[in-house]
Amino acid sequence: MSWFPPCWMRLRVSNEHAAGFGVWLPLFLLWPVWWLALLVFLVAALVAIALSRSRNFRRAVADTRELHSFASSLRGAQVELRAARGKHLRFSFV
Repeated sequence: MSWFPPCWMRLRVSNEHAAGFGVWLPLFLLWPVWWLALLVFLVAALVAIALSRSRNFRRAVADTRELHSFASSLRGAQVELRAARGKHLRFSFV
């Protein structure tokens, strides 16, 4: 498993009667925001543990690692959505 989140997302919008269009979105530009969100999550988990008078600080670090692991496992995922009027939305993470 990779520790890096997906770098690109391919978004494809089409209609059953027309070819549609596709766009590559650079997700690596959002990595600093993701790292900041993980830091905020870790601090919030540590504060919650401290307020509950628990001594299980390893749990906060493990939960933050699991959240990042989930985001990193999106690499290679493909999703396809179909609407009632023949519209298709496909996106995949690379």
